[in-house]
Amino acid sequence: MHCIALLLLVAAVAASAAQVRAVPCIDALFTEDPEEQKQLWDAFKEEYDKTYPTMAEEGQRFAYFLENLQLADYRNNIEASVSEDLSQCSVHGITQYSDWTQTEFER
Repeated sequence: MHCIALLLLVAAVAASAAQVRAVPCIDALFTEDPEEQKQLWDAFKEEYDKTYPTMAEEGQRFAYFLENLQLADYRNNIEASVSEDLSQCSVHGITQYSDWTQTEFER
């Protein structure tokens, strides 16, 4: 059940992101390229000294990480599309919490 909800969330974010105009001055974080995803993931784990007790846990955290990259891109595009001055926009990116769910972050 959790996996289905996770997939639906990713699909909803992707569909919403497609409706917001992309702003060329803000680099996208998410990529469809598995090698680039792995490079981003490895860099994230190294920068924030992340380790996981099992491969299953790491796989789940990687999925959350990819979702959060898509969400950051979506939020960056929203910010940029409604702002007349991009220097006044919030910029969402990779943080030490990028492998957390929203529920974990809100605790």
